[in-house]
Amino acid sequence: MGDPEQILFFQSVIRKAELNDDNLLAIGEVVSYIRRKELVDELIRIVVSNQRSCTSTDPDHSRPILCAYRAMEYLAQVVMNFPFGLRASGDLDTEDYPLALNMVRSWINANPDYQLIKNIY
Repeated sequence: MGDPEQILFFQSVIRKAELNDDNLLAIGEVVSYIRRKELVDELIRIVVSNQRSCTSTDPDHSRPILCAYRAMEYLAQVVMNFPFGLRASGDLDTEDYPLALNMVRSWINANPDYQLIKNIY
């Protein structure tokens, strides 16, 4: 925790990892546990990207979705004053993920100096 070499190591691993559901889960868990801005920025990088390599939780939706939707769920756990909370299920508290994504991207642009939640894990 707090070791600069390890933070750089995790950043490198995250940047090299193929973006998919399994790897995003691992990234989210690492970021949630370590809670360092450098690593949270990697989740933000995913939120602002348009990479469609994750799967929907809707069984009737078979096409890949934006990984940004899942990354928002991890950010909601670690970023103070994030525009959305989480439901008990772990889903973002919204009925409209595309609209929420636009709002989160705008919030990210307006809050480059966001703070991390560090009093609960």
